[in-house]
Amino acid sequence: MPATEADRRVRRVLIVDDNRAIHDDFHRMLQNDGGDQSFDAVEALFLGEHSPAMTDGAGYEIADAYQGEEGVDAAAAAIDNGEPFDVAFVDMRMPPGLDGVETVERLWAVDPGLQVVLCTAYTDYSWREIVDRLGHNDQLLILKKPFDHVEVAQAADALARKRRLIDDVRRRQAELEQAVACHTTQLRRSWEETEKFLGAISSLLIGVDSHGVVNRWNDAAVEAFGILPEQAVGQRLQELPIRWAEPRTLQRLLSGCCCHTRVELQFEGRDETIRVLGLTVCPIVGGEGAVLLARDITEQRLMEQQLAESGKMEAIGQLAAGVAHEINTPMQYLGDNLEYLADTFARLEPLLEQYDALLDAGGDSAAASRLRERLSVVQVAKMRKTIPESLEDARDGVDRVSHIVHGLKEFSHPGWEQRVETDVNRSLETTATITRNEWKYVAQLCWDLDRDLPRPLAYASELNQVLVNLMVNAAHAVSDATNRGEHGKGTITLRTRHDGDFVAIEIEDDGVGIPPELRDRVFAPFFTTKEVGRGTGQGLASAKRLIEDLHGGEIRLESRVGRGTKCTVRLPLKSELPGATMKSVQACGESAAATDYSTEDATTATTGG
Repeated sequence: MPATEADRRVRRVLIVDDNRAIHDDFHRMLQNDGGDQSFDAVEALFLGEHSPAMTDGAGYEIADAYQGEEGVDAAAAAIDNGEPFDVAFVDMRMPPGLDGVETVERLWAVDPGLQVVLCTAYTDYSWREIVDRLGHNDQLLILKKPFDHVEVAQAADALARKRRLIDDVRRRQAELEQAVACHTTQLRRSWEETEKFLGAISSLLIGVDSHGVVNRWNDAAVEAFGILPEQAVGQRLQELPIRWAEPRTLQRLLSGCCCHTRVELQFEGRDETIRVLGLTVCPIVGGEGAVLLARDITEQRLMEQQLAESGKMEAIGQLAAGVAHEINTPMQYLGDNLEYLADTFARLEPLLEQYDALLDAGGDSAAASRLRERLSVVQVAKMRKTIPESLEDARDGVDRVSHIVHGLKEFSHPGWEQRVETDVNRSLETTATITRNEWKYVAQLCWDLDRDLPRPLAYASELNQVLVNLMVNAAHAVSDATNRGEHGKGTITLRTRHDGDFVAIEIEDDGVGIPPELRDRVFAPFFTTKEVGRGTGQGLASAKRLIEDLHGGEIRLESRVGRGTKCTVRLPLKSELPGATMKSVQACGESAAATDYSTEDATTATTGG
């Protein structure tokens, strides 16, 4: 094995022993006098080379101490001079001062890297006691007296080289640590610059590793989710306290990490409203995770849905207007013909009575008998009673169809660009007509309308849209409570009243009600308690916007679980919103105030049974 620089340097050895003869022995054994050639031969036989300590001319610099305290002072002085000892041979017994174990403890306190050989011929300490005092340490070697000079030379050589190599490693480690510190400073500066750059990004920026564990969480994510970086980093994204609407979608995205996957995810925001994120998943090259970039697009999607809803309502209005126009003319024919048939049959009734008198006067002649038999088969007497009743029922049906057509025409009216005085009672009656198919099988209507109700300024078309949404919600609540009418019909009460500077419209049902924890959220966009396909979460949110923002009014809910819900819309009579005019809406047809909407005859007057 080639000799290293550490091998060629002079070894510094400290002998701590109270016996001067022992010091002389160490000096002889460690002097470079050629060594024991027989040992060299044995070593060469096993190792295939010569020991550098015995053949390369390197020697030892030996210092003597005759008590433990003197040895500790010598070690401290060597440290101060920058030339620490490599190896210390310490005797176990050195009365009256420190013993060997105590001396070793003090030496290591001064020079933690010192290699120590503890020399003893007695059993003052057991091995367990030495370990308990000095611990398991690879810097300690126990050498039993008497010992051969080869053992001492080999121990000194090996331990000295070990100390020098350890010191070299430590120096190199210090140099590396300094270089690392320099590079770390540079990296920290680069990292700070990167953090400033990323912090300027207004979008949510979330980094995850290949296991879905968060490793980056920017300020926008804190603002959106209310979770601090120290709470998020190191946790799995799916396990963070975020109430995702579809957590499986997020899990599928993180597990698949398709290149630049774009999705929309809904979650419950800090204010318990439903928010929408436009999310892009960007895998990191090498499969070490992904970066999630997201933007809150709630307002954008809300506006798009409101526009879509308005477009749908406009399309429905146009369709309803067309249907109403097509139905109106044939219904007019039917009505006129039914009136004609009723009048004609009424004129035939006296003739039939005279016909009966003539038969009675005819006696029992064969002709009279045959005629009576024929009349019996035809059941003229029964027809004289049922035909007027059938004609009356047909006229009622035509009137009801005409009423529905009239409601469709009013509902489909395009309205005005400015608010006008609106007959709220009439709007409520039209709403009931339009939504009849939703409630007729599950509820009966009860009316409580103020006939002297003043007319507020309103956008009639938008008000009708709000009332339709509220009416449909009430019908669904009653349907759920009655199991779609199988347990009997519920009740929906429509009420109007003058409330100071407001006109109040109340739609009250005896349906399932709304749980307390959900009452503050029902007006939030995208929130719905209905099953998929039955609700979009936009009805009440749109109603709130139309009443409060567009009309300057109020809308609120009162509900008890199992007892029902009352929704109140308050429209101001004196509005300070710009753009209002005093143009009146001339209601067509019979006013709702002229109809008797009492609870007892609500079914016959409004629902038709």
